[in-house]
Amino acid sequence: MTVAAALEAAIATARLRGCDPAEAGASANVARFGRILAVGGRTWWQVAEALAGDPPDFERAGELLKTRLTFENTGRNMYITAFEQHTRIAADAQVLGSGTVDDTLSLALAPLCPLLAEAQEAPRSAIHGVLSDAAELAELPGRIADLAARASRSRTSWGGQRLERRTTQLQDRRDELKAGRAERIAQAGRQVAAFVADLGITVALFENAFGVGCALPAPDTGTGPDGGAAASSASFLLRTEDPWPPGAQARLDLQLRVWRVASDRVVAMFAGDDLADDRLDRLAPLIRGFIDEYPDDTIDLFYEEVLNPFSLGYYARLALTDDGQLTETELDGPALTTLRETLGPSLDETGREGDDRLYGGP
Repeated sequence: MTVAAALEAAIATARLRGCDPAEAGASANVARFGRILAVGGRTWWQVAEALAGDPPDFERAGELLKTRLTFENTGRNMYITAFEQHTRIAADAQVLGSGTVDDTLSLALAPLCPLLAEAQEAPRSAIHGVLSDAAELAELPGRIADLAARASRSRTSWGGQRLERRTTQLQDRRDELKAGRAERIAQAGRQVAAFVADLGITVALFENAFGVGCALPAPDTGTGPDGGAAASSASFLLRTEDPWPPGAQARLDLQLRVWRVASDRVVAMFAGDDLADDRLDRLAPLIRGFIDEYPDDTIDLFYEEVLNPFSLGYYARLALTDDGQLTETELDGPALTTLRETLGPSLDETGREGDDRLYGGP
């Protein structure tokens, strides 16, 4: 069953239970489901755009799918987590006979979350398969050359023959991958296009039934001007790590997000709620190591202090001095507006759950 067909069934179920979706579209959990569609749909729209290029950009597609902004049901997507939490509460309320209209709609929409996660697996696997084949193809010439050289130096005929057989096997594998690569690329494109089309129908049905806007955004149109802030449509989230780095001191429990905003520029956002005076001293060596991961890029560094009982939270620009020390400068209103325009909605959609809404969220 397609996701759109499942949504039609959910709407019909809600109506049978006495709920008019058009009148109940403003309920909190319906709005959360709309955000699930909007955020996940935008990511898959960008994936489809990457694969529509000539040649298809599978590396960018793979980077987009590494974010938590899809439909994966692993606790990494704050909107899915919040929706399912309220759905469990709705189920308990129905059992106790105290369910509301919002509860009825939540239970009707609940089966769509695992269905969305299941439906995206085929195109996701196809993309990962193409990337895996490309990585293997890149490695095979070196392995073949190494085995051929070892076979020529073998001291025994048995050893030489064994290495030659292994070399032939790798050559056959290389030929097999080359012969099937075009079809696998085309199949991945078809699967992504079919899934995105299903999402488009699903979004239209949802908006028409509930009156909740969650339209997919327009495709990216290019990068922003050199030396300035890139337009939000040109930026995309490369990676999210929480906590970062793995094994860091508990006092420096950070979240890392990285956006690519131009072909040679990335933006890194480090987020935490550490108020200690030596915070920057402890963060400096970690950031120096992080910078080494992007040797070919200009990196804009920012820190986001999360809202907590002791702080109102703020955004700051980070800079390393010539002697390796870390400084920060809090962003004023215009600078923060520019940052938001550069990174787009994902700045507010990718924060840690439970950080008291400095990032936004459900």
